[in-house]
Amino acid sequence: MYAVYAAVDSFVHRKELGVRKIRIIAWFLTVAGSCVAIQAIQPMLLMTGFGLALGIAILYLTINNPSEYEDSLTGALDNQYFGQWMQEQMNHGKKWHLLTVDLREMKRINKIYGGTIGDALLQRVVEGLHEITGSDYVFRLTGKRFLMLTRSLEGYERKRNALQQFFERGFWIDGEFLRPEVVICGIRDSGQLKKSDALLVYIEYLVSLAPNGESSILIQSNDKTLQGFWYEQEIEHFLSTAIERDLFEVYFQPVYSVRNKKYRTLEALSRLHHPSLGPISPEVFIGIAEKSGQITEVGYLQFRKVCQFVKEHKYLMDMIENIKINLSPMELLKEGHSQRLVQLLKEYDLPGSFFQMEITETAATEYSENMYQAIAAFEKAGVGLCMDDFGAGYANLNTVLKFPFKVVKLDRSLLEGICEQEQKAVFYRSIVSVLQDIGYYVVSEGVETVEQLSLLTEWGVDMVQGYYFSPPVPADKIQALLSGM
Repeated sequence: MYAVYAAVDSFVHRKELGVRKIRIIAWFLTVAGSCVAIQAIQPMLLMTGFGLALGIAILYLTINNPSEYEDSLTGALDNQYFGQWMQEQMNHGKKWHLLTVDLREMKRINKIYGGTIGDALLQRVVEGLHEITGSDYVFRLTGKRFLMLTRSLEGYERKRNALQQFFERGFWIDGEFLRPEVVICGIRDSGQLKKSDALLVYIEYLVSLAPNGESSILIQSNDKTLQGFWYEQEIEHFLSTAIERDLFEVYFQPVYSVRNKKYRTLEALSRLHHPSLGPISPEVFIGIAEKSGQITEVGYLQFRKVCQFVKEHKYLMDMIENIKINLSPMELLKEGHSQRLVQLLKEYDLPGSFFQMEITETAATEYSENMYQAIAAFEKAGVGLCMDDFGAGYANLNTVLKFPFKVVKLDRSLLEGICEQEQKAVFYRSIVSVLQDIGYYVVSEGVETVEQLSLLTEWGVDMVQGYYFSPPVPADKIQALLSGM
């Protein structure tokens, strides 16, 4: 019998097939074949049924063996096995407490130190997780996200603390010391989510709550985070209906010219109302639309409404200089989307010069051929460009100079403390001065107090925008707002 197995096993190696699985299949064939042979020699021994039963048992154990689903790099169990195994646990009402680890700097580590050190770090992390959990149940959910579990709350607390200490110590990998930014998420009683797919989405949601810039962050699941998750799930389901039925509204917020003492432009903003949940924050539904890939359709619907509104109210072109439209990074990078927006201008017979596309600071740092084609399409149509949220992310003056911006909007976060702290005031004033010296119009976002307005006026800011003047208002109130200034 062993000789038969050795022959089949040798064949498997020569063909470089799935060695572990086919070895067991070889055992199945060997056991079954040997039993058939024994019965042929000894007809009185009923071995065939026994051999088949034994072979099937071996085959069943193999297919259900977690080791068959090990990640080849780290040895952790893979995402596929986690989904199957966790769903089975949920179906049987078993409770597990989960801890996930997200190494959100892996892209940067691989870029700086190389893939070899990056792989070694992943292997060291899984090794540490095995040491902490004391079992084989460590899963690799994505390239940089891992999961471990425990049955008891006491074990959960202990392992959570051990995880934090493990990453705070850092790692020596091939002579390089690494202390990567890590998000640790804890979920007590995973059975609340009912489905393993929902659990994986919830983990993604928890990771998204973590702020940037800290080496080790703990996000603990609780009633509030779970409620927020279900809320976003409901909005995500509603979003497809909203796009299909075009349920979005356009609001406008005026931008005030300090020099001319009047509203000079309008910023168009999307709004959405849920039939039972009420108004949905733009940050929520736009963020969901970006994650789901639906943001281009939302943006297209908004721009079409704006074009239709301007076509029906041509007095706007005599009262203001332009209308600003927000573009997400995904809209800029989507091939052909900018041409689609320009086509709307042609359909409504509107001049491109009456519109200005706001490009976020984050989007401006993404260099790609699609982005440059989008900007070229806008320039050709006469559409202006404005950098939005300058100072909120990683863009610098060099980034601004790479694109044909005419206007730069300073992020509202830069206003914090300018009336109380001299250093912040000097910093803000310096940014305004530099940008204006280069030739940009400067818009200050987030103005809410007369003290802020007074300083910005003194520093010669071109335009200001914020609740001090007006919140965003529905389209049917724009004429009264502009006429009253």
